[in-house]
Amino acid sequence: MPAAASPAADAVLVLGGAMQAARPPGQPHLGFGSAADRVWHAAALYRAGKARWVLVSGGNKPGDEDVAPEAEAMAVVLRALGVPASALRLEGRSRNTRENAQLSLALARQVGARRVLLVTSALHMPRALAVFQGVFAGSGVTIIPAATDAEALGDEPGGWAAWLPDARSLEWSSRAVKEVLGLAQVKMTTEW
Repeated sequence: MPAAASPAADAVLVLGGAMQAARPPGQPHLGFGSAADRVWHAAALYRAGKARWVLVSGGNKPGDEDVAPEAEAMAVVLRALGVPASALRLEGRSRNTRENAQLSLALARQVGARRVLLVTSALHMPRALAVFQGVFAGSGVTIIPAATDAEALGDEPGGWAAWLPDARSLEWSSRAVKEVLGLAQVKMTTEW
C-alpha cells in the first residue's frame, strides 16, 4: 500500500532484516539486503505525515556482536531519507520476530503510541502480525499492518526454461517454507 493511502498512527515500527551494519566495523558502508524496502517505506510513511515517531527494531545475529546493531544502521539510512533523529527510537537487542515484538512494546509505551503501523516485508507480515498482536494484547496498543517488499512471480522466461530449477526459486521456496512453519509455530504458541 502506498504511504499516502496508509492510515494515520502515532508511530511507525520498522523491523530489522533489511540491512547490516558496516563490515568490518568502522567502515562507512552499509549492507542493504533484499528487504531494504522496509526502511524506505518507513521513511515514506513518516514523510507522508502518517506518524510522529519511527521505532526501529533490530539487533545482531549470533556471531555479529562486534558490529553495531541493525537498528543503528537502519537509523543512518532513515535520517538520510528525511526522518530527523529526534523522531527515531531504537531497539537494538532483538534477534527474532518475537523479540522484536517484546522489546518494541517498551518503545511504543515510551512515546505514548496507541496506534502503530508495523512495517515489514509482505511475506513476513502474517507471522509478524500474529506475533505482535499476541505480545501487544491487552497493552492498549493497536498494531496496523503496513507491508512492503511484495514479491511476485511473472518476470521469468516462459516455455521450457520456466521448468528449470534456479537459485532464485530455491530462495523463494526456502523463505516461504520458513514463514509457513514460523506462522504454524506462532499459532500453536499461546504464551507470549
